[in-house]
Amino acid sequence: MKKLLMTGIIFLILISSGCGNKKEKIFGVIQNCSELATLKVTLSKCIFAEQVNRILMIPIGKSKFVAQSEVILKYGIRLDKIKKEDIEITDNKIKIKLPPVELLDFNYPPKLDVIEEYTTMRNWVTQITNIMQQAEDSVRKNLKYLDMEDECKQKTTLMLTRIFNDLGFDDIEIEYKSE
Repeated sequence: MKKLLMTGIIFLILISSGCGNKKEKIFGVIQNCSELATLKVTLSKCIFAEQVNRILMIPIGKSKFVAQSEVILKYGIRLDKIKKEDIEITDNKIKIKLPPVELLDFNYPPKLDVIEEYTTMRNWVTQITNIMQQAEDSVRKNLKYLDMEDECKQKTTLMLTRIFNDLGFDDIEIEYKSE
């Protein structure tokens, strides 16, 4: 599907090759590829919770809860942030500076698959919201350890290299701006 979309974009560019200069055409191609420069990741998050139940400070039992949920992340390079100054073209050589990788979407649906639940408390269900918030905070805090930046850069570089090769460029340099 991506290959078909890229081929369509290149075809449209080549058809309109009679108008405008080469830099403007390349700028248009990059702007149109914005949605292709993304990486979607689905993570599973296991949630464990335990609470000691008390009446008048006297422990009367424990409530335990084990569940699993999913987090959907979308990383990408906002190609729509590229400026014409970020593109240099000489003969069959192109040099482009791309914006840094960003977390474009963080989706943590409020859906839990309860694996096991042992509870003697009646208000355990009301605490699930708090447990889910803690789980989301934990995921957000640990996103830096996923290191999706390199993979997103590799996929974007590969995609743009193919497009630029199809447009007749032999020497392609792609750089990424730091944040």
